[in-house]
Amino acid sequence: MTPTVQPPSGKRLRRGAVAFAAALAVLTPLTTPGAALAATEAPAGTSVARGQSPFRIMVTSDAEIDDVASFHRLLLEANDLSDSLEAVIYSSSTFHWAGDPAANPPVPASNWAGSDVFQNIINGTGPQGVGGGYKAVLDNLRKHDPRFPSVEHLNSLIKVGNISYRGEMQKDTEGSDAIKAALLDNDPRPLYLPVWGGTNTIAAALRSIENQYKGTKDWQKVYNKVVAKANVYIILDQDETYKDYIDPHWPDLNVTVNRDQFWSFAYNTYRYQGARGLPRVPKPLEDAYFGPAYVGAMRTGPLMGTYPVSADAYVLAGDRFPNTTEFLSEGDSPSYFGLLDNGLRSWEDPSFGGWGGRFTQVSQHRWTDFPSYLANKDQAYNQRNYDLEPSRVRDANPYGESFDVAYAQTRFIPALQEELAARSEWQTKSYADANHAPVVRLRGNTSVTAKPGARVNLDAAVSDPDGDKVTTTWWQYREAGTYPGAVAIAGPSDLRTSFTVPADAQPGQTIHLILEVKDQAGKPMTRYARVVVTVH
Repeated sequence: MTPTVQPPSGKRLRRGAVAFAAALAVLTPLTTPGAALAATEAPAGTSVARGQSPFRIMVTSDAEIDDVASFHRLLLEANDLSDSLEAVIYSSSTFHWAGDPAANPPVPASNWAGSDVFQNIINGTGPQGVGGGYKAVLDNLRKHDPRFPSVEHLNSLIKVGNISYRGEMQKDTEGSDAIKAALLDNDPRPLYLPVWGGTNTIAAALRSIENQYKGTKDWQKVYNKVVAKANVYIILDQDETYKDYIDPHWPDLNVTVNRDQFWSFAYNTYRYQGARGLPRVPKPLEDAYFGPAYVGAMRTGPLMGTYPVSADAYVLAGDRFPNTTEFLSEGDSPSYFGLLDNGLRSWEDPSFGGWGGRFTQVSQHRWTDFPSYLANKDQAYNQRNYDLEPSRVRDANPYGESFDVAYAQTRFIPALQEELAARSEWQTKSYADANHAPVVRLRGNTSVTAKPGARVNLDAAVSDPDGDKVTTTWWQYREAGTYPGAVAIAGPSDLRTSFTVPADAQPGQTIHLILEVKDQAGKPMTRYARVVVTVH
């Protein structure tokens, strides 16, 4: 039976997400619990062979050094994005732009790394590719998953957008034209636009569409098509074009603004030392997943050997970065983490929470972790207030109340960093000698309805492609649901278990149950399944 995926009462799934979520849920059949699969090459019957991705992705980036780190990670995850990633587009930001010597007066460059950074990492050229880059490891990566894209294909995705100055959106560029074409084509899938810099290239695409169609008989149809497809995920908000143009001109466009949770993966100054607010990452997580020991074990191989560390930024601004091999930053990576195929389904609705954070819905088409920023139309993008004002999204955590404002992101740090370490080994190790993610499939619907007092059965099947033992845990993601209380899961470690909907649950309230599955390998990997129960 095809699972029924419904938006929880009072919340709205992004346009296009419902139908595609249902389709995704039945792409791969259930596997037998405990089945050991041959550990030689990528096994048949796992997530290797899938149908068309339920969405498309076009990344924009200002090529900051932390974007270089994010791009290294993205290449190791390119197999899972092979059917969805359509472009990586250079764009400017308030921190980085290429300049325009032909302008009158000329515009000088500001901290621009160049428009060949990502190509260097792919091709093993330039300072970013001295170890050989993606090209040197592609053959071995394909032993783990044949979906890893070719060097030629990845090069074809790199485009130059609006890079001359912060907020420049008046030019039609290769990058803005690519976004415009994707928004106007007849592919009905949602188009996700993770922003690793300013929103100006996206704004240029939207401006071009508005200039071409507004005032014509086709305008409303075109407008509806664009807002039904586009999903913009903004990190920090790094130029003025969202507030000055996108928000007032495209109010029905789906936008998520991650104003604060992303610091959990950003520079040490903000991640751990507490600049711009309290520390986001507790010391046990900082030491285990961002320290030199973790980075040293992960930062090996022809591709990952050039993964930037703190010492690489120290030479640029030593007053801000320790001269060590600790983790530098991937502050923009949360913008695409939620699109990875891990079972959390957070791409369906930003309020679900997942690897890319959790966000509250402040209006029909806007989500954020910092509602006061979107509510205050007069607050400029570069006016940053990091106090503990009540509207900020919070997840209860075991490290102390001050970490609540970041825990929607930090709770997934172990899984994300362990994933990166495991995938790094795919560069050089055989399939038999490396680890691969367990496969989790629900038996039954991913979204169900139930009355107060009713028993809800939870049933899943798990297998591991390497034959590893796994640990399984059902847990309630209380903050993702709208029922405020706790539920008692009969057997949290059992694949087949149940819980009873509390008697005080009100119609329309939701309860989110997560099955977390982690294999017991040297470099473990974690996958999930989510059941959303709506009370009726």
